[in-house]
Amino acid sequence: MPARSNKVLHLRRRAESLGFASRELGARSPQIAPAATAPAWPHRPDPSVLSNSIPVFFIGKTRDGFWVARDAGGRCGGLFLRQHSAVQFARARTALQPCATMHLTDPFELDIANEGNPLIGCLRSAMQWTRAAWSRLSATVAGAGQQRLELERELYQGRYKLSSKCDDDLPILR
Repeated sequence: MPARSNKVLHLRRRAESLGFASRELGARSPQIAPAATAPAWPHRPDPSVLSNSIPVFFIGKTRDGFWVARDAGGRCGGLFLRQHSAVQFARARTALQPCATMHLTDPFELDIANEGNPLIGCLRSAMQWTRAAWSRLSATVAGAGQQRLELERELYQGRYKLSSKCDDDLPILR
């Protein structure tokens, strides 16, 4: 067990040196999703359907595509890369007795501290950065296309279409 905690600590320090905050790395601080973006977690099934002595875990996906496992009472939960890992987490938390798992179809966000994969925070940050960079790049490309159309209209009055990537190859009008 100490080897695993040392490895996690090493990964956490490495990620912090790369600029990721420790709370993004699955530190034991709550990660509360905004109420407007995530639906409320369902309630535990009625005792007539499922006995109160049987623990219930909800298994589902987040909007980012990560798997989430959460106890029906909100006592523990975690984020994972694979569905199998989320189910194994639920089974490990109830090792002495079997548990019920309910698989959800809607995307849900974990509203308690992440006890699952500590690197999900890093992956989420990287995904957000990539989305933002892609958005800026696509806006730049769209802007360049618009400029090209305006140049064609202004310079060539619709008689020519720019098809060269090099300005030296463009026709010169006199």
